Amino acid sequence: MKQVVLLRHFRVKDTCEKKLFSSMEIDAWVDLYDRGDLDYHDVALQKVEKVYTSALFRANRTARYLGLEYEENALFNEVEAKAFVNTSWRFPKLLWLFAGRILWSAGWVKKSESKKETLVRAKEALSLIMKDKSNSIMIVSHGFFMIVLAKELQKYGFEGEMDIHPKNGKPYTFLKA
Repeated sequence: MKQVVLLRHFRVKDTCEKKLFSSMEIDAWVDLYDRGDLDYHDVALQKVEKVYTSALFRANRTARYLGLEYEENALFNEVEAKAFVNTSWRFPKLLWLFAGRILWSAGWVKKSESKKETLVRAKEALSLIMKDKSNSIMIVSHGFFMIVLAKELQKYGFEGEMDIHPKNGKPYTFLKA
């Protein structure tokens, strides 16, 4: 039996009080988010043989806080959130982020990884997981990529459930006989 535990990094403390963002401002906010302080808390984790994290700061900091020895791998990075159009018009942050994910789903992104590229990366991540001799693996990653990876795990025969919007610091277990 192979077990894969997906764990979303701890919540980033967003101290930005700005309500509306131009394309340049939303990209700057994403850069700050990528390096932001985390809201740490205790998590009840089962022991695993191997831990991978994404190469992004917040995933590494989460693993370190939890005292996990890990191997960093960019295969588990989040799908980049970038402004989908260059404009000085200002929109709410959630509109930028939501519209960017919708456009990604439709295959209309230009500045970041395409849906097709993300799916290829998720398949590569699955291949890495399956080649790993460990029976239990934890992956500290990011919400949107975890959704994509969970679907690939299920296609490959893993059983498990995950929230529609993965919660920060909550482990989601997938098993394959």
